[in-house]
Amino acid sequence: MKKNFTILCLTLIIFTSNGQTIQKERKVVQVLPPATFTLNSEGRATLGIGNNITDIKIKLPPNTVEWCYVFQTLKDENNIKTKLFDQIMSMDLRLELANMTLKAVAGNGGTCNVYLIDANGKKYKQQTNYSSAIVKITDLTSNNLYLRFHNENSYNKVIVAYEVVAIVEETKNFEKSDEETKAEMFGGLGWKAYEKGEYDKCLELSLKALEYNYNIGWVHSNIGLVYLLKGNYISAIDSYSTAISLYRKTNNIQQTQFFFNESIKDINSLIAKFGKLEGTTEILEMLQREKQKY
Repeated sequence: MKKNFTILCLTLIIFTSNGQTIQKERKVVQVLPPATFTLNSEGRATLGIGNNITDIKIKLPPNTVEWCYVFQTLKDENNIKTKLFDQIMSMDLRLELANMTLKAVAGNGGTCNVYLIDANGKKYKQQTNYSSAIVKITDLTSNNLYLRFHNENSYNKVIVAYEVVAIVEETKNFEKSDEETKAEMFGGLGWKAYEKGEYDKCLELSLKALEYNYNIGWVHSNIGLVYLLKGNYISAIDSYSTAISLYRKTNNIQQTQFFFNESIKDINSLIAKFGKLEGTTEILEMLQREKQKY
């Protein structure tokens, strides 16, 4: 398992150099909650009865790195099913839109055109004659953007539901103790040795990491992997039991889930490469059982 970790809703990616730790934190922000409005037909708008074009100001939070919006046409304005924020929050993935498979609920209230415009009226990302869509934006993060909804139907009005969600990244710096720095350095080197197939070296470096800081769960997990490869089933269980105990002590449920997921992924990779070694099935079941508690 690598020392860098990512968690949903509060994503931390940590890099250590000379005791200085840079913590990048990502989180999901609901910029505009689900809402509805009505676009009149183009024919009635031409007669001065209502509007068939509506602009929605997008005020992105500071440090937005990417964002997305969803829209859906409705027959009933009380039947909103956009749920974009809920979809993202339910995913056990890095907070990167490219990695997310998001689904727009099909619209049933006709079609409309939707596109981004800037303060000068320039159009971007146009969606023409759609009843629903989710649009990911990674290259436009200014606060001079609007969502424009346009009903070109000459006779029928359109009820539109929409929602906007952003992903924000903030950077924080803080110092780690020399012991913590050395522990993570040796732990990281141990994992690199494991990836190269240098399992004895991985064990040596990982044990050295624990001399500086015993309370690093992912290092215990890596040691457990080596013990499984060496056929030392009892020592592997001991290492994974310690890792699980330390995972439980993290301050964030998503972080805990991440560590469990990584340990499970590592054992599955081991099984794919070497087959079901003694203890792999039992330890995998133990990790999965503990993960379900969070």
